[in-house]
Amino acid sequence: MRTSKRTESGQTVGKKKRGAAPSKLNVSKQKKKAETALSQSGDFLNTVFESINDPFNIIDRDYRIMKANESYARMRGKTVEQLIGKRCYEILQNRNDVCEDCSVKETFESSRPNAKEKLVSFSGGSHVWIEIFTHPVFDENGNVTSVIEYTRDVTKRKRAEAERDILVDKLQYLSRTDDLTGLLNRRALIEKLEDEVRRTQRYKTHLSILICDIDYFKEINDSYGHDTGDRVLQIVSNLFKESLRSIDIIGRYGGDEFLVILPETSMDAAKEIAERIRSTIDNFRWEREGKEAIRTTLSLGVAEFDIDKETIDDLIKRADNALYMAKGGGRNRVYIIGN
Repeated sequence: MRTSKRTESGQTVGKKKRGAAPSKLNVSKQKKKAETALSQSGDFLNTVFESINDPFNIIDRDYRIMKANESYARMRGKTVEQLIGKRCYEILQNRNDVCEDCSVKETFESSRPNAKEKLVSFSGGSHVWIEIFTHPVFDENGNVTSVIEYTRDVTKRKRAEAERDILVDKLQYLSRTDDLTGLLNRRALIEKLEDEVRRTQRYKTHLSILICDIDYFKEINDSYGHDTGDRVLQIVSNLFKESLRSIDIIGRYGGDEFLVILPETSMDAAKEIAERIRSTIDNFRWEREGKEAIRTTLSLGVAEFDIDKETIDDLIKRADNALYMAKGGGRNRVYIIGN
């Protein structure tokens, strides 16, 4: 039960009713407080924005730059004032429409964050690898109103990756290449032969190999020295490459011995190739200024792979035995051992 208080004049005063409208003074205070909070929030966001060291900007649906920090402007060779309010593709790319590979466009269309790496050319001819991150900003209806673009210079990392890739390629090359002749080494040759054997078994094609070595190579080393012997190996290697087809594979099998892999090649065709190689080496003379010319010959063993009953070791052994027979028959000749 509500109580009342009687005044001296006899009037009754009740308690203040609930839900009464706030006074104008309170409304003014609340408004000022909200404006202060909003201002402080804006100052806070500006401070955060400018504290980001990497290039950072915001683009609206018309592709106009709404906001950009100093790092972004510096990267683009502009001032912040020159960028704000301008369409990015006009001010940065001197284009009339959006770039084809634009990350901002992709985010507008997909409503999803996007990330990509891109090589960018700047005025003055400099080229910079940048990593671009884009994030959509939504309104209360879930529509993308603008896109935040964050850019990071990754040129040093890309250069390091490129140098690493070059080093890996070089190490792989060195691990598979004979350093004197530039041909495949024994390990790489066997890997190639294994690949060709598998292919031959799968497609039922022909496969032949040649094993050959330089006749009287020891005498060349003993008579003229190992430097001359090394040069002879290099010359013979180059003559080999000139005599072979693009599909053929050659490598230094060891010492003065070479192995040639002839894919899709029958015994008769392999014999013709072997004879061509033998003749090329036999007709060559290494003319040395003021010194005696050097010539050499090859002995070659030929074998064709038997798909039904042979292993790689069997194939190499047959070709090696054929080489032995060629050398025993007087050298500078081709010998064949059939299946």
